[in-house]
Amino acid sequence: MSTKVMLGRSCWTSFVVDSVNRSAPERVPVDVSAFRQVAPGMPPLWHDAGLGGAPTQSDGRWHRRGVGFAQYFSLSPAGAWAELIRYFGLRSPEQVVEQRRSLWHAHVEVEDVADLSTFDRWVACGLDPMDAVSDDHAGCQRVAQGLVEQGYRGVLAPSAALPEAINITVFGGRYEQEAIADPRTLARRDDRWLRVAVAAEGAHPPQVLVTRTRYRGQPHGGYEDWASP
Repeated sequence: MSTKVMLGRSCWTSFVVDSVNRSAPERVPVDVSAFRQVAPGMPPLWHDAGLGGAPTQSDGRWHRRGVGFAQYFSLSPAGAWAELIRYFGLRSPEQVVEQRRSLWHAHVEVEDVADLSTFDRWVACGLDPMDAVSDDHAGCQRVAQGLVEQGYRGVLAPSAALPEAINITVFGGRYEQEAIADPRTLARRDDRWLRVAVAAEGAHPPQVLVTRTRYRGQPHGGYEDWASP
């Protein structure tokens, strides 16, 4: 029988590591293009400057309201659009084309990111893989708090909205280093900044995504395929 060890303080209650067969998430450097959509006129990143005081970011999968910031991205435009469709429960092409959003392209270059990009990686760390895509964010929020305490600066994880997509979340506030077209052309500043560029303005999601998005209350096809014998 293996011995279970709790990493971090008691708040990391969901991060249980089997001292024989399991380990903390792999720390990986990330250097990728990523995408995020926001309401027109809103900045693409969360930080404590430029909005007349520090804004309060609503609860998300990897952070709690009022406890710092988190920057949410998908590694594909489709993944970013599916998050919008799931969040607002858009279920028809007519509802989708009514949306007007700004799609941002970011060049995310961050060290010490927790690689939880597959359900196997969750299991290898002693985590419940269903938490990765659950409608209840509490499990991921506990994991995120533990990751931050252990010095991780972000996390790669499966998308709850689009089963084949991968999301990356960067912990903490970041400022926009804005490019005209391709953010990869900019010289990188320090770690407080992320290079970004507008990919589309006044845009709506692809209509086909209403047939591919996983809505709240629905099973997650990627998780079910992984869990099936």
